[in-house]
Amino acid sequence: MGSSWSAYEFTSWNSQYKIEDLFWEQRVGPEFSFRVGNQAPQATINTFRFKDARASFTASPLAFSETIPYPAFRAGLSFRWRSDDNGFYIHGVLNDMNGNPSQGSLNWSHIKSSELFSGLEVGKQWRRENGEYDQLSLLIFHAGTRSIFSPETTPNEAGSGFKLLAEKQWGSIVSFASYTYNEARGGSISTTFSNNIATGGLAFLNPFGINGEVAVAGMWSRPFNNIFPGSGQREQTGIETYWNLALAPNITVTPGFKFISNPPFNPKTDFVVVPEIKVRMSL
Repeated sequence: MGSSWSAYEFTSWNSQYKIEDLFWEQRVGPEFSFRVGNQAPQATINTFRFKDARASFTASPLAFSETIPYPAFRAGLSFRWRSDDNGFYIHGVLNDMNGNPSQGSLNWSHIKSSELFSGLEVGKQWRRENGEYDQLSLLIFHAGTRSIFSPETTPNEAGSGFKLLAEKQWGSIVSFASYTYNEARGGSISTTFSNNIATGGLAFLNPFGINGEVAVAGMWSRPFNNIFPGSGQREQTGIETYWNLALAPNITVTPGFKFISNPPFNPKTDFVVVPEIKVRMSL
């Protein structure tokens, strides 16, 4: 489609089994925990209540945000600290940028100080007794270059950035907005094409008394100018909407649509519609 953002992520497994995560997680007291080992940094940072692509948004600015140039699962450290008294939290990660599932995820021989991803997220949640909450967070990150995962054929340039996120809940209605700025070109798990992304939307929780939510969000992105030779800097806008509904206590189905305008890497197309449906069963 030529879109500057993806539908969550794509990983080439080469028809082989790979170990994605293999880490030790340790809790120290009621408010602090850390991980050491093979991990994915997006599991620790970039807190957002509708980012689980298995049952909610799949467009990457909302589900994954590849404008944050994460590495794929690889050797790393991470921690979480959350105050039970006032809702403040701090999450941090330090990961090898050279994650590549097709080359063996447990190979840590490529770790270099100049090829690391670091991120620190500081936020606060205002929780109420009925389970509702509001949230405000700031994530600051830096991504190095990489020596594997197509370092010569896809963008590969170090840089820093930040993401600001806000959520507000009024009963069954949740509003949210975010802005991400990034200077790093590349990333590892999915190539980072854009240096600016803004999102905003609404969700209606448990519509018609059915567990789940109906949500809609708008997105805008600006890719790096000529990140591919001759690609220019066409700004992309889009909308994603979905309904996540529970068919049973352990089964959900999520139909939805994406509407994409002006995909920057497909100048012959001005508008694309992408239908989607997801089914999730947990045992």
